Amino acid sequence: MVALLTAFNLFAADIIVTRDARRIEAKILEVSSSEIKYKEANNLEGPTFVLTAAEINTIIYNNGTVKVFDQPAPQPAQQTYNNAGYNKPAFNGLPITKADDSYYMGDQRMTEEQYLEFIKQNCQVAWESYSQGNRLWKQGWALFGVGMGVMIPGAVFYSIGIQERAEEMWIPGAVLLSSGSILTTASIPCLIVGGIKKYNSHSVYNETCASKQQAYTTPITFGITAGSNGVGVAMNF
Repeated sequence: MVALLTAFNLFAADIIVTRDARRIEAKILEVSSSEIKYKEANNLEGPTFVLTAAEINTIIYNNGTVKVFDQPAPQPAQQTYNNAGYNKPAFNGLPITKADDSYYMGDQRMTEEQYLEFIKQNCQVAWESYSQGNRLWKQGWALFGVGMGVMIPGAVFYSIGIQERAEEMWIPGAVLLSSGSILTTASIPCLIVGGIKKYNSHSVYNETCASKQQAYTTPITFGITAGSNGVGVAMNF
């Protein structure tokens, strides 16, 4: 029983409960008065994530210990993210722009890893767009690699078989060449669609999550137009 309990404690995850009722299974790395650092329990080799104390309600450690965070005082719009000088942007509805390998929210620059963390926390639609695109992108390159790997020996066998009029060479070569061509062709839509969804995920954020925040500040316009068929009234809000 002692061995079983010990093994359970070694593999059990810590539980983070946020103030918006999200439940995160994690491995807690560091806890301070202002923030915690953790890794996802199912991806301990992956990136380190950060939550501010203001975002956390409770931490339930795998040994049964419970830490409850007090209601924090109002915080500035941005909180320190790491020692590299990056400030984790608040979800304020500002649009995100992309230049080269960097993302910008106003004057705040984000690397791709920091951008992915931001949309994962704040815009599930944009995160799913990037994730789906990334999967298609990888599948496309895998199909392309396999297709080329089949086409090259197929082209060699086919060429030798034609030159020497040897059916035992050119027929298998033709089969390999055709199969490789099909796989390579199938990779093209995966690369195109995956690339678009992956590299335009910030546009999805701007059109969905950011636009919802900005909708209340959009000016209301009211217009009346006259035509041969009558009078038209239009309101834009």
